[in-house]
Amino acid sequence: MTSKKRNSNKPQSAILALERNDVENIWVKQITGNLYEVLTIPFWAYNLSLGDVVECHPDEDGLGLFIGKVLQKSGNRTVRIAFKAKEGINHPEAQKLVDYFKEHDLRFEKFSIRLFSLNLPSEGEYQKLIKRLDAVPKEAEMIWEDGDPQPEKNLDGSDVVKPNSSL
Repeated sequence: MTSKKRNSNKPQSAILALERNDVENIWVKQITGNLYEVLTIPFWAYNLSLGDVVECHPDEDGLGLFIGKVLQKSGNRTVRIAFKAKEGINHPEAQKLVDYFKEHDLRFEKFSIRLFSLNLPSEGEYQKLIKRLDAVPKEAEMIWEDGDPQPEKNLDGSDVVKPNSSL
């Protein structure tokens, strides 16, 4: 029986265990050994952002990956924005936010018709976005949360290496 090896040259999906037996698939790319860079903007995970360096371990058969912990933060922040109104992300205010994302060259991803997950590359961009979100009218039924509320913390709340530090 031959064993399939993970292809370290290509992005691959890694599983992150969440609370209540939920999981999130996170795209990663191998840096070296068990070190991987996060390539996507998380929708459900806390204290994890695009560009973070994580430690991954293979599953029992060696074909899949599981994220164990964050080893180094990227300095990026994750914010999730949802629209509860009937139109969801097609609401005019949501479309204005998409224009804002594009004008500020911010990476974002959509999940269903209600949710955006947004990457913010700096604290300054984070603060500007918060001001912009405060300006969204109540009738848009927009809610948001900080997906990386403790940028210096790991998935389990322990301390991690700060951005631009060596591992």
